[in-house]
Amino acid sequence: MRSVLSLSLGSFPGASRALIELAACTGLTHHLTVEPTGGAVRRFALDLLAGHRVRLLVVGGWSRAYRPFVTAAAAAGIPVAVCWTSSGAQVEIGRELRRFEEVLSDRRIQHRWFLQRSLADALGPAVPGVAWLPSLSSAALSASTPQAHPPRRAANRVAQVGLFSSPHEYHRKNVLNTLLALSRVARPVRLHLNGLSAHADYKAWLTRLPLRYVDHGWMPAARYRALVRRLDLGLQPSLAESFNHVAVDHLLARTPILVSPMVPAIADRPLAVRRPFVVSRPDDAAALTGAIDALLGTAPRQLADQVEALRSSFIASQRRALREAVAVVTRALEPR
Repeated sequence: MRSVLSLSLGSFPGASRALIELAACTGLTHHLTVEPTGGAVRRFALDLLAGHRVRLLVVGGWSRAYRPFVTAAAAAGIPVAVCWTSSGAQVEIGRELRRFEEVLSDRRIQHRWFLQRSLADALGPAVPGVAWLPSLSSAALSASTPQAHPPRRAANRVAQVGLFSSPHEYHRKNVLNTLLALSRVARPVRLHLNGLSAHADYKAWLTRLPLRYVDHGWMPAARYRALVRRLDLGLQPSLAESFNHVAVDHLLARTPILVSPMVPAIADRPLAVRRPFVVSRPDDAAALTGAIDALLGTAPRQLADQVEALRSSFIASQRRALREAVAVVTRALEPR
């Protein structure tokens, strides 16, 4: 059993994936996804804490459901770390200010890890235990070196475009502008979704515009990844992000991805490789349309080369991020 136990709620998909990837990439932690109500996994986690088999407890985000675990850890003298996955803008857009304040003020929490580096830097002087914990992707760290890649099929057929998100996050994913933009693109498009049409407000817009779409619902991981590989383009022009694993999933599959400047996984890459894939004005539907048209209109071989350059840059950055993440967890295990 690893000496660091991480927990997250199943209803926190972003926090869950961040901690699952931390375990997979570093080998330093063991992760459990729990539900707010009772159950075998919940009892198992509490038993681990009570038995002093854990040297550090990490929770993903913050919820009242974590309180029994934090209380048990404090009683056993086990330090607690919170992995806060929201960016500063997400805190406000998602109305998370109260939960954020609890994380900052709870004295049972010794370590506060932030996926957004600038948020960690801003809080560092005023809040104890702050560190930047880079987001990791096990797929990136195990990815192959550049290889021959066939160009995408071109130009005169319907373009297959993906817009994927957790249903809890539509409010910050810039969905309306994206749908408006897609209704004006030059090339025929079939939109692929993972549950958006189940939301009555967005279903109305899908019908009003109208847009051709296939809603696959929430997919098992293997089916989702297979679909991503078949797409001509993915869209993630979000209004606030701390990483964005969906964008990374497309990039590692060598599927072109269009993002906003608020998606660090792509927008933090050097300008020369990120330029085709970042729309500068994501709140402007016309600008989004132009960026989509540009990518769908790029010669297949040229676009494949651009994706490969971006992918290689991201993989290199992940190797640096892994060293930083290992250092953060290791420091938290040192005697205080």
